[in-house]
Amino acid sequence: MSNDQLYLIAIIPPNGIYEDAMEFKNDLATRFNCPYTLKVIPHITLIDVVIKLPQDEHSKLVDWFKSLHINQKFFKLKLDGFKSFNGPHPVIYINPLANSELHTLQHNIAWSFNISFPGMLSNKKFTPHMTVAYRDLTPDMYQVAWKEYETKKYSAEFEINTFQLLQYYSNKWNIIETYDLRKA
Repeated sequence: MSNDQLYLIAIIPPNGIYEDAMEFKNDLATRFNCPYTLKVIPHITLIDVVIKLPQDEHSKLVDWFKSLHINQKFFKLKLDGFKSFNGPHPVIYINPLANSELHTLQHNIAWSFNISFPGMLSNKKFTPHMTVAYRDLTPDMYQVAWKEYETKKYSAEFEINTFQLLQYYSNKWNIIETYDLRKA
């Protein structure tokens, strides 16, 4: 058995948007048979992978996160409708309208992470998304759900003033540290 720990660096939306995302997740889980989506809290991932580290690297990761110096002020992000990734494991997500501030934030975090933990990140293009259905959404159910969600209206805007370091334990993702952009 592996002693690896799982981590995620993400933006957690404020309560109103969080609740909206949970309503979409509940709808998709119930009507389209993909309950796994309910196990993951609404978020926008800033590093393109779940970080997998040996247990003895926990302190190094937390220290790295606490010592981050992101020279960027808080900014607003708009959400507009839904998009999807189709494939063997289809995904439906709330669509954040990417802006230069979000891309700069993601780039700075990934750059700093790559210096401290070389070779862990892929070169995959950053595609911001807030997943509402995935993993156990079958391709057939995806087709049915996507017919509805591709035209479903949803828009919101929120200020990104924090991002979080999450760790997976007790069968869920838990926030273990928060970075506050308002202190930049």
